[in-house]
Amino acid sequence: MKKRITSLVVIFISIIAIIGCETKKEQEKKTSMERHTTSTEETSGMKVVARVNGKPIYEEELHGRPLEEVIDEEILYQEGLRRGLDKQFEKRIENFKRKLIVDELKREILKDLSEDYKISEEEIKSYYEKNRDKFRLMQLKGIMTSDKSLAEEIRKRLLEGEEPEQIASDYSKSGKEVILRDYRWTNRYNKLFEGKGVGAVSDVIEQHNRFIVIKLMDQKEVPIDQVRQTIIRELIAEKRKNAVKEYAEKLKKENNIQVEIIEGSK
Repeated sequence: MKKRITSLVVIFISIIAIIGCETKKEQEKKTSMERHTTSTEETSGMKVVARVNGKPIYEEELHGRPLEEVIDEEILYQEGLRRGLDKQFEKRIENFKRKLIVDELKREILKDLSEDYKISEEEIKSYYEKNRDKFRLMQLKGIMTSDKSLAEEIRKRLLEGEEPEQIASDYSKSGKEVILRDYRWTNRYNKLFEGKGVGAVSDVIEQHNRFIVIKLMDQKEVPIDQVRQTIIRELIAEKRKNAVKEYAEKLKKENNIQVEIIEGSK
């Protein structure tokens, strides 16, 4: 029994000694960190106006704002970190960083190519001829409804040659809600009617929880002089894109970069 009590006393003393050592280590660590912070503050030459959990707030950080506001912001920031909220921004920050790096490299690639951006008259005319559908104005009429099945019915009647005004009038008289839209000389739906002529009817298009069917009523070409600057901008953009593509291909060859495209991902 006496031996058992002696053993317990020894264990108890050992535990106290260990705790004492750990506490001392923590205190030394804290003191070291405080010294480091103070040293950093002293060498930086910036004036510390407050600390939050040991984190210094410098006078230069205030930018005219009340100190209490900056302290509250730091408290909230530290709480956000404690909750791990910074993790959800890591991907966004990485994407932003990636874009900045790529954009900067593109600027370096393109800065010496300004002479190549001179667009000749032949290039302008060639682009205009190849993209006549892009440079036309169209007169369109559309019928809009909130009922998809009704929109399909409207499309069928338009394809059969009925006029949009008559169709809209018929449905309105029967109490069905339809809206007749008139698009006068616009290029808004050029891509939709690419390669199509007067009388063409679109598929049913969903727009903001409504459905619309559009008919091409008339069209006219825009003279080349009216779209010259647009063509020049598009040709320059195309040259810039090609320059970046060529540079990437050059890097692939010079650095033996292996690119693997996973089947079905295109």
